[in-house]
Amino acid sequence: MLSGKVVLPEMHFSESALVSSVKDEVRAASGIPVWHQMLVWQMAALEHNASLGDLSLPSKGAALQLAVVLPSDAEVAQARHSIQDASAALNSLSLRGLTELKRLARPPAGVDLVLEAVLHLLAGIDPSIQLNSSGGLKDTSWKASTAMMKEPRRFLFALMNFNTLVDNGGIPERNIKSASRLCESMGPDFSPECIARKSVAASSLCRWVLSIIQYYDIVTQIRADFKGFDIMAAISEQVQ
Repeated sequence: MLSGKVVLPEMHFSESALVSSVKDEVRAASGIPVWHQMLVWQMAALEHNASLGDLSLPSKGAALQLAVVLPSDAEVAQARHSIQDASAALNSLSLRGLTELKRLARPPAGVDLVLEAVLHLLAGIDPSIQLNSSGGLKDTSWKASTAMMKEPRRFLFALMNFNTLVDNGGIPERNIKSASRLCESMGPDFSPECIARKSVAASSLCRWVLSIIQYYDIVTQIRADFKGFDIMAAISEQVQ
């Protein structure tokens, strides 16, 4: 992918400088990791350790093209599948279904744990969720879950906006770990198919929880590889 913009305007490098030193300056200016950069001159990729003096560049005004080596097609496809599945889960979740769910005085076994997983994910994100001194959930009861769903439209909007926070690195790791532990504790019973026998709305939320955790794991791996560069913004069109 060509950057499409000037990254280093009119910088001077000596003939003895290496291509790697140019990449270091690009990283400092843009955040793009050196190992994801490809510098191009006259349609040819420049070797990392090549000397600028050996490239027959003009003494002034040489403009190198910058290409960014993006995440693999497999990583992008995994992220796209996860976020599409999460979106499909929310699309199947109606305001009426949420209203019926929050009105349950005693939810069927498993339904309460699905909502507890959502509580963990939204901890520190949704201001209606109370936290303890360490930033974790203060209350995991069904009462806390119904308070979270008190305004179904606002609750649904928070879920829809969650992936944007994931992309920006705005979700605390402890949220994901807490929700993941809860999912694992239920084993195969934490599945949309099992939960659907008890609540259609909770089944959709279960599907969303599983998909968004998977999306977080993939995005975290991609972001770590491009530390310092907003890679998710660069590949947003490919993921959505």
